[in-house]
Order: sequence, then structure tokens, then C-alpha cells
Amino acid sequence: MNWRRLIARLGPRLLLSYVLASLAGAVSGMAAAFFVPPEIYQQLMLKIMYPPPGETLRQMDALLAKAIAQAVVVHVALSIAVAIGVSIVVAAYVSRQIAGALARVTHVTRQLGGGDFARRLPSEDIEEISELVRDVNSLAQSLEEAERQRGLAISSVSHELRTPLTALRAYCDAVREGILEMTPDVLERMSCSIDRLERMAGDLSSLARAEAQLHHELTLTALAVPEVLDAAYESMRMVFDGTGVEFRREGATGEGCTVHADAARLGEVLENLLSNSLAHTPKGKRVSLSAQVHGSEVELCIRDEGKGIRREDLPHVTEPFFRGEGRTPRPGMGLGLAISSRLVRAMGGRLVIESPGEGQGTTARIVLPCSLRKT
Repeated sequence: MNWRRLIARLGPRLLLSYVLASLAGAVSGMAAAFFVPPEIYQQLMLKIMYPPPGETLRQMDALLAKAIAQAVVVHVALSIAVAIGVSIVVAAYVSRQIAGALARVTHVTRQLGGGDFARRLPSEDIEEISELVRDVNSLAQSLEEAERQRGLAISSVSHELRTPLTALRAYCDAVREGILEMTPDVLERMSCSIDRLERMAGDLSSLARAEAQLHHELTLTALAVPEVLDAAYESMRMVFDGTGVEFRREGATGEGCTVHADAARLGEVLENLLSNSLAHTPKGKRVSLSAQVHGSEVELCIRDEGKGIRREDLPHVTEPFFRGEGRTPRPGMGLGLAISSRLVRAMGGRLVIESPGEGQGTTARIVLPCSLRKT
């Protein structure tokens, strides 16, 4: 740690102020000892060498003691006065810096509490307060992002709900006014709208549970990686049949490796990612499922040769309600990857989405801690 970094911290600054005050007192004391006593002793020696008529030895001794006491008093008084003066100046400077910085932090935090999440604090000279400023700015950024997500969620949910509700309202009005008869076909269409509403409600409920990371709802058990991949492959193989998209289970990497995860939730995440790949991969292309072990971690990989993701969209694909901002936004409410990411995180792992760009495919990696089984 260099000296400039050291002086920027509050503790060294306070220590330096105490040292300066003590040093000022010591210097002033030495100055007083150097200048004051000689002057007093010179006057005393003149009186001793040329005593007034009638002065006795006892009177001369009292005069000497008085001179010494006077010198000591002047010495101590001057030292205390200089030390107090320097202490006041240094303390006023340091306290002004601290009080001003804390006042700015208090002002901005009150504005954040009032809903003005765009407020930010400038950097400070004192390291500890500068760390507080960075934390407050980070909190403000998080609150601003949360507010943006809340507005986006309200807008997306209201937009997605409007379509099936409008369809249901139209059918109900048409049946009530006699324009349509309550035929099985009409009931089927109304049932489809209700199913869509139920799926939306289920997705929102799953997102809420995943956001809260309710670990007590997860049942973590030791799962063999090959068995996890086989289960996902078998559950989705029939879905891929007839779509024109090749679905392949690759390699035997992961043999002897186990992960502690919730079997149902992990299967749900894999099926969701495979469904996404199928939805965005054209006929004649391939989707592969594999596993790779890297040290103490295992990667469950899903690669497709589909539409890919724009680079500017990659950091946001696991955000709730994000559907892309290109010419062809992704269908649905944009909750699948958000739910999957939070479920993987609740199981102690992370979900990584990679894509070189549009038209170049996508790779989804579920990274989980693993252990090797003894053979």
C-alpha cells in the first residue's frame, strides 16, 4: 500500500492529526524552553550581580525560585496554546471533510428513499467514505434496474394477458348475443385461451419462487451425470421427432461424476433449454446434449445451430420478460431463461448462455459442482 493510498484512509488521517498536534506542542515547548528561560535567567543574574541595597540571601533565593516558576509556567502555557491551536485547525479540517461527505450521502439516500433512483454520489477523498459512496451508488443502480424491471414486468404481463382475455371476452359476447352457438369448437378455442392464462400464471409463480430462492422447496440428492443426460434425452426425443431438427446425445464425458441437485428441477431446466433450442433451430440443423468435467465442476451443455443471439442481447437474456430487441423478438413472456437461471443458482450452480451472434447458434451451459464417485 503506497503512502497516498494510506493517507486517503480515515484512520491514518486521524492518527496524523493527533501526531501533528503532539508535534506542535513539543516544538512550541522546545521553542519556549530555548527563548523564554534565558531571558528570565538573564534578568535574574543581573539582580543577583547587582542586588538592590538591603537585599538578603534569603530574599535572593526566593527571587530565584520565583523566576524558575515563571519560566516553567510560560513554557507550559505556550506549549498548550500552540497544541490546542493546531488541534483545532486539524480537527476542523478533518471533521469538515467527514461531515460534508456524510451530509451528501444522507441527502442522496433520502432521495433514493423518495423514489429518485437516478441519483448518484461523487467520489470522496477519504477511502472509507469512498467505499460507502460506491455501495450507495451500487444500491441506487440496483434499485433503478429493479424499478425498470418492475415497469417492464407490468407492461409485459398486461400485454400478454390482453390477448387471451380479449379472445375470451369476444367469444362470451358473441355467445351471449346469439352470434355464435356454444359448439365444441367454440369451447375448444375458449379452453385454449384459458390454458394460455394458466401457463402465464404458472410461469409467474415459478419466477416468484425462483427469485426468492426457496431452498427448502428443493430436494438435493446425488445424481449421476450420465443418468441426468439420459433422462433429459429420453423426455425430449419424442418432441424432436418429426420436426426436422436432429437431436443428438453426445459423448460419454461425465462418467463417474455426480452432482447434488433437485432431479425434478434440473430436469425442468434441461427441458426448458432444449425446448428453446428446438424453437429457434431451423429444419436440417442439429441440437446436441453433452457433459464436460472441468476440475471440480461439470458443465451440462446444450448446443444448437439455430438463430443465435445478438451480442448486445446476451447480457440480458436471463432477465425476466426480456425477449430481445431485434427485428424478430422471441415469443412468449421471456420468463423461461430467467426461471432456469434462478433455479440453477438455487442449486449452487450458474447458467451461462453463449452465442457468437445472430445465425451462428447458441450454447447453454449449466455449471454445477461435482464429485467423482469411487470405483
